[in-house]
Amino acid sequence: MDNKQINEEPLPPAYASLVSETGKLVSLPTVCIKVMELINQPHTTAHDLENILCQDPPITARLLQMANSPYYGLRNKIDTVSRAVSVIGTRRIGNMVLAVSTINSFSQLHNGIISIENFWSHSIYCGLIANILGSQCKHKQGESLFVAGILHDIGQLIIFSKKPEKTKETLQMMQEDSADNEYCHYEQAVFGFDHMQVGAALAEKWGLPSNLIECIEFHHHPEKAKHFPFEVSLIHIANSLANLAELNSTHLDDVPPINKTAWELSGLGKIDIESVINLAQEQFAETQSVLLAA
Repeated sequence: MDNKQINEEPLPPAYASLVSETGKLVSLPTVCIKVMELINQPHTTAHDLENILCQDPPITARLLQMANSPYYGLRNKIDTVSRAVSVIGTRRIGNMVLAVSTINSFSQLHNGIISIENFWSHSIYCGLIANILGSQCKHKQGESLFVAGILHDIGQLIIFSKKPEKTKETLQMMQEDSADNEYCHYEQAVFGFDHMQVGAALAEKWGLPSNLIECIEFHHHPEKAKHFPFEVSLIHIANSLANLAELNSTHLDDVPPINKTAWELSGLGKIDIESVINLAQEQFAETQSVLLAA
């Protein structure tokens, strides 16, 4: 038997250097990392979180804005972090910190391919709709679905920023092809990898939870999800409905078809698409203003 073959390590994926370069420019702030550590500890208190968050006033201000937005629909004003934690919950606050921090971190990446505001608008719609669908399924961690929706396409931002000319080639190939393929199909043809793989690799590098990583990695292919097929399926469905919300349409024929497996795995059955989109549109403007505040 060839010993050399046994000792050889597998080659890194083609996008490894891309993720490594991006990781040097885009990183989660210390406050976010500390909050993520705290929410995974069983005896964390509202006071513990407040002590950490007070080190970053801009993030604290956005959290309080979000807590008082239509997204939560609370009757009484939330004016302190400890009050927000007690009313909204530790893990939900942690997820919101992650969403705000990710958007802030990626503001350092620049590209001439797409409008960054349009990119985040789609992501916010995806998060809002995923959370609404999760509520309809009685999912207890809807906030994690919201964050998964926010993060699902972060791989695109990396590719747009680092490979602009190849991205233009990819977009042109898709426009010229008469077949009804999703964008990731053309990414594979041009790069040999896609934005799902790139985004998941960065999320893993950041040490994000496994459910978020899997939602990023398989949101176009929910049938491949191994551990969190339900969550991945909701993000897949929300991604298409987000496109409808942006088009102000309720007709599924206006967007790429939703994977049949996703409907089965989610257990949603028939849903009132119009009411889901209307609710997301009602929540969108203020959510966007909070998350995209300069």
